[in-house]
Amino acid sequence: MKKLKELTPKSSQKAKRTPPKEQEWETFEIKDRFYKDFFKGAGFRFENCISELVDNSIGANAKKIQIETSPIDENKNLFNITIKDNGSGIPSNDIKNKLSLGSGILSEYKSNSISYYGVGMKFAIINLSDSGRTKITSINNREKSVIEIDTTNIPKISTPIVTDTNENNGTIIEIPNVEITSNKITGLLKFLGVTYFPHVDNGNELEIELIHNNESRIVTFTDPLYRHINKSAVFSNSIMCNDDEFFINDSKITIKARYFDLSFNSDDYTSWDKQQGSSGFSGQKSGVYFRLNGRYITLGDNKFYGTEAPYRSGGNRIRIEVDFDRDLVQHICSFNKSMIRLSDKDFMKTFKEKLAELANWGVKMYNQQNGAKRIDISTEAQIERKEIDRDIDSKRKKMNNDDIINAPELPKGLIDDGDETVLRDNEPKGKKKRPPIGTYNKASFAVEYMALNTHRAFDYFNRNGALIIIYNTNHGFYNNYIRMPQESKKLIDTYTTALCDSFNAGKGLVRVDGDLYDSIIDEILMVFSSRLKNYNND
Repeated sequence: MKKLKELTPKSSQKAKRTPPKEQEWETFEIKDRFYKDFFKGAGFRFENCISELVDNSIGANAKKIQIETSPIDENKNLFNITIKDNGSGIPSNDIKNKLSLGSGILSEYKSNSISYYGVGMKFAIINLSDSGRTKITSINNREKSVIEIDTTNIPKISTPIVTDTNENNGTIIEIPNVEITSNKITGLLKFLGVTYFPHVDNGNELEIELIHNNESRIVTFTDPLYRHINKSAVFSNSIMCNDDEFFINDSKITIKARYFDLSFNSDDYTSWDKQQGSSGFSGQKSGVYFRLNGRYITLGDNKFYGTEAPYRSGGNRIRIEVDFDRDLVQHICSFNKSMIRLSDKDFMKTFKEKLAELANWGVKMYNQQNGAKRIDISTEAQIERKEIDRDIDSKRKKMNNDDIINAPELPKGLIDDGDETVLRDNEPKGKKKRPPIGTYNKASFAVEYMALNTHRAFDYFNRNGALIIIYNTNHGFYNNYIRMPQESKKLIDTYTTALCDSFNAGKGLVRVDGDLYDSIIDEILMVFSSRLKNYNND
């Protein structure tokens, strides 16, 4: 019998291992279907897109920029848009790189440049044009480079074509299929005029021409802080000032707060505060104007970042300019520079506290001034005021009945903040919830002030059984109203209240179609608004 060969168990055998290799890395892969939603969801509005392209022209030392539209289908408001400048152009060996996300090295950007993330031009083109090919022609040092971007589906870039030329330096960007309305053009003129005021204010030469429907208009650069009127550091020509500067991580921040006195001369309004139908300081143009090198990246937008105070009386007359270094960009705004995202870092605490302090200062100025407007009242006027007070009191008592339910409910977006009702759109998720409507104000009647999106001088609402009269700060009547003596204000409040109360009672009694009744009310309110606007002019 043969002796079996003794076998060594496999588990005890030493396996031969290949020498370890250096770890390999690959670029994070992004699938095609992600691109379109990513670009379109970044919050770039029409005017933001145009300003991103204008930024590039200014960065190339352009002195003249021309923006021209040509119609494709006017029924659909579709146009081609061409942006042309006389800047230094893009070098032929860099033009393709300029169209990659995050292009450029931060240390190589000019110190006065607004560029930081290297995404502006790409996002601008893709958000302006849903389809078609955008053509970029750039001339730099006798070389002409032509490159195209196809935005029809997934963005694609062509290989650049480079030829010799004797043409002057500059860049032309031709973007197809852009949706443009006359309102967008009007808004763009104002937007560019304020946005690039800092560039001109810094002593730079710049002309921006806008051509639409064969009509040429030159942008007028406008200071939202009215420094051409008030050159004082404290108070002058109805403008109160409160300025400060400090450092965060060795980066300088300069803050200039302005409160516009109730006696501000309406003849001095610039195009920024003039609007069709009426002029004045609107809530939408109050807030913080963030200034980065050569331009404003925000224009108020009724945002004060970290304080609720300006939503109270006088908030529409407060503007705060924040001039900050580019080193702080990542702590103040996102890659869409018009969207402010203040960092939660500890070193930003001082900055937020300063914003709150200056906003509250503006409210204090308003309250002091409004209290100081009281004047000596004659005996006859005092008797009349007592009668008006009695009328108001009886009106309040009468409004405790159920007729108030016929008033329209407070619309979504109107939130009771205790002292005053305020309007907020798209409130960020995760923000602390406010008390439900009516928590603080249990009165059956209240008069409040707010910028409303309507042509009426006022509107009225039912808030948990209380009648709320809201005067529209965007309407021409409001500027007259705030200058009136108290007895005149009360008289108008009485008439306005009586009118709205009659609507409440009538809606439950008049046998007409509800929509028809609402139309009748709307016509009466418009007529009454027109009459109020001329109240102190007769």
